[in-house]
Amino acid sequence: MDRSPLYFRLRTAMEKSTECLLCAIEDELEQRYIQHYFSELVMDSPSRRELIECRGFCNYHLHQMLTEATRPGISAGTGMVLVMRSVAEALIQDLETQQDYAERSVRAEEGRLAAWMMSFIESVRSRLTHLRDGEGFLTREARRMLRNASRCPLCLYRSVFIQTYVTEFIEILMSGDSGFRRLFEESKGLCVPHYVEVIRMAEKQLGAKGHEIVELIIKVERRNLDRLNSEFTEYLRKHDYRFSEEPWGSERDVVARGVTKLVGRLGIVAPHMGEPIETPPSTVAEADRAGVYEKLRTETAYLAARNEEMTKRLMQLESEYAGLQFRARDLFEDNKALVIRLSGLTAENKSFRRMLEKHGLIQKIATEEAEREDQRFIDEYLFFHEKR
Repeated sequence: MDRSPLYFRLRTAMEKSTECLLCAIEDELEQRYIQHYFSELVMDSPSRRELIECRGFCNYHLHQMLTEATRPGISAGTGMVLVMRSVAEALIQDLETQQDYAERSVRAEEGRLAAWMMSFIESVRSRLTHLRDGEGFLTREARRMLRNASRCPLCLYRSVFIQTYVTEFIEILMSGDSGFRRLFEESKGLCVPHYVEVIRMAEKQLGAKGHEIVELIIKVERRNLDRLNSEFTEYLRKHDYRFSEEPWGSERDVVARGVTKLVGRLGIVAPHMGEPIETPPSTVAEADRAGVYEKLRTETAYLAARNEEMTKRLMQLESEYAGLQFRARDLFEDNKALVIRLSGLTAENKSFRRMLEKHGLIQKIATEEAEREDQRFIDEYLFFHEKR
């Protein structure tokens, strides 16, 4: 029978006799990704854009990369600096956006001409950007600087692959492979977070057909927790002065193994633990409601993205409006100077016409027509802002 590489990796993980076979696989996935990133992806443009968009790796994985980069014989310091410089440049852009907003807000508060317009803009912005109660635009923008906590590329990579391994693990158990099943029964099983995920996936994949597999997984988990509890008891007993001379057995390292068993490996993100537990839809009506929920969730994500675009557009319009304000003010001042100058010229021209009329060089009707033309020009070209 043909076996996939996942099959052999699962067997190898169980043969290692660790407290959780999936935690062992996650360790391998992370190390392989980090080594591949430093050797291949650190100069890859699509990977760089993805890293900038999510503002880098999460806390745990950036420290993991630092550990790898500083191992003896590994010269990955340049790669680490390239990673961190890309993230720093993206964060600087975030700060520029926040600084620009803060400066425009201060200028708007100081300018009386823009007071009403800014109050209108603030009311529009409050509708667009207050996604959470009491959360303003600056808070929302600052939170975006920590998007690596939920969008870390290595977290997403690990999550996708561990789901694939869980699916393969359940399918192999369901296939009736006696050797694999026996190896699992004799193994140390799973940590609690991975146990919860395997049970969830088994019910989702197999439904009523998977009761036997679920029973097997529970049985293995119960046996290993009983074993671990006995080792805890023995560890405590050996620390009693009456039994301190007895030789140590498997309980010697039970503290570290117990941590792994109860909460998983360092850096694990318990899948789906933050979501409410829902009863699987068992009727057509419930299935329809589940479909509607998924549709609404997709539409919500789309609207959130559109909201982000509209917010950026609004900020751009605010900047353009501020520039137009300064330009309008300059034009108004120029217009006033022109009116004053033209008024003087008009007065001089009127006196000159009266003199010509007095000496009989022009008729009075010509003077009146010229004055009406002057007034029409002033009304049409110099006081258009008053008409508006």
